[in-house]
Amino acid sequence: MSASLLTTKLFIPTQRPGMVARSHLVEKLNLGRKKKLILVSAPAGYGKTTLLAEWISQQTITACWVSLDSQDNDIRRFLSYITTSLRNADIRINDNILSSTKDQESVIVSEYLSQLINQVANSDRPIHLVLDDYHQIENREIHQAVTYLVENLPPTLHLVIASRSDPDLRLAKFRAQGELCEIRVADLRFTVGEAVLYLNEHMGLGLSQSDISTLMEKTEGWIVGLQLAGITLQQHPDKRHFVVSFAGDDRYIADYLFDEAFS
Repeated sequence: MSASLLTTKLFIPTQRPGMVARSHLVEKLNLGRKKKLILVSAPAGYGKTTLLAEWISQQTITACWVSLDSQDNDIRRFLSYITTSLRNADIRINDNILSSTKDQESVIVSEYLSQLINQVANSDRPIHLVLDDYHQIENREIHQAVTYLVENLPPTLHLVIASRSDPDLRLAKFRAQGELCEIRVADLRFTVGEAVLYLNEHMGLGLSQSDISTLMEKTEGWIVGLQLAGITLQQHPDKRHFVVSFAGDDRYIADYLFDEAFS
């Protein structure tokens, strides 16, 4: 791998203890395996990465993962990560696929992707390529490359995108063609049953059904909101008073919003 690429960005996240199994969403992702593109789109703190890691851990398919950041807006770097991720999954990709254009001022994206698609098409294994944190990508050339990739995917390759906002791809076209599986905020919000399991069984809070319903109403099922409220409740001497007075401005939630959501 190129020395400029960070190996850990290609690791599939491991499941953390105490996470709530989301079998209904895993089943929806399983149905989405028949589509070209799976999109998991929601703001920070809704468990997008955790859900995909849970789903992959239960599959027998080959999965490739790239965690994107703002530095990956360079087209050559972006394509290098995709290539390396596929190679790490033992997909045969020729060594010269990028070097053939290294002396040019810019990568001929369609030429590169055509070679990549042709080589991946030789694999008889189902492959899912996950691009996590795709909202970090602002380069229109990369959006065009990903669109071209989706439009020309071989039957064995499927693309999975997790993003805090909808990517600048031809989503309406893919939706109309029946090639798009979407999981959004309404799907990702915790149900009351999931909140009970997480707050009472995993966090040991012993809250009443009424208190949990109140927290659900105030957080609108936002997973990180419930999690951070639970951390505060573990330290609070009067849980009932906290639940009644909780307005979403607890210091842990404020810190998270400042560090994550507002960024």
